[in-house]
Amino acid sequence: MKNFFLTGLILLVLLAACGEDDAPLLPINQLSRFDGWQIVSVESDFAARVDEAVMALPDSTVDSSGLTREEIRGNYDDRIAAVTAIEDCERDDVLFFDGGLVVLVKDGADCPENSPPHVLDVFDLKRYSSDLSVTRLTLSDQANTESTEYEVVEVSEELLVLRQDRTVENNLILPPFSYTVTYTFRAR
Repeated sequence: MKNFFLTGLILLVLLAACGEDDAPLLPINQLSRFDGWQIVSVESDFAARVDEAVMALPDSTVDSSGLTREEIRGNYDDRIAAVTAIEDCERDDVLFFDGGLVVLVKDGADCPENSPPHVLDVFDLKRYSSDLSVTRLTLSDQANTESTEYEVVEVSEELLVLRQDRTVENNLILPPFSYTVTYTFRAR
């Protein structure tokens, strides 16, 4: 009887221990998708931050520049568009994360020669790595001399959302300022 009781007790302990192993697993790295990712949107507070920086300029700085506040603000329109504007010809392009390399495949419609730089050029032909929980994404150039880091806001079977804080420096008139850009991709 003692053996039966001891065997039962051991079995009970083992079963209880098995239940504790049901801890949540680390998320699967879903950056690599066979069909890749297509851009849905690029959202940024870049324009608002430029507006704030222009409005904060002292009148003496504006006067000495020889420009109006509107002209100073207008000088940033192309830069803002390069960061946030998605041309129709870019919507069918696909971003692949594969073998430690990010590749932009320009699929479907070609963009006209005079169109602004592709909004996803910042990702193309970059090496990538992420932490185990896929909350940070690091992109580096081929020589590994420069790297940029993104926050992975969401990664699922259907969505990939990346966010990055950037700083604009070396402005002729405006002091350095920061802005945020968020890329939303959908599974193709």
